[in-house]
Amino acid sequence: MKTLAKKNIIEAMTIWARKYDVLCPTRTAPGDCIFDTFREKTFTLDYKKPALSPKSMFFPHSEITFKVENNKYREVVSSKKTLLFGIRACDMMGILQATSFMSRDQKDVYYSAKRNMAMTIVMACPGPQNETCFCT
Repeated sequence: MKTLAKKNIIEAMTIWARKYDVLCPTRTAPGDCIFDTFREKTFTLDYKKPALSPKSMFFPHSEITFKVENNKYREVVSSKKTLLFGIRACDMMGILQATSFMSRDQKDVYYSAKRNMAMTIVMACPGPQNETCFCT
């Protein structure tokens, strides 16, 4: 395990953003927290458990899986280098469980492509984030 001093986080995130699509805790205008593309102005480490798990980046609402070109079908498996920064340990456990399930028996190529291109940085919890929270 490696640690990163809080004072160095913005600098590290800026450097990582040159190589990766960095998704991190982001404060929205109404005050909610979501995982979105790193922007220094909206980045936050002061957040409770977000309503939508960061695991959702591996399960998009929609995605292109096939294209038709010149009357021929071709499969499209998309992925990009992604860094999930600041996820909680329980979200990491969810990702690990999903990875186990999605690679059992028949491997899901779309999930696997995204997961194989993703790195995660877990942030320690100061304690339970809400009444349904469990710490791992």
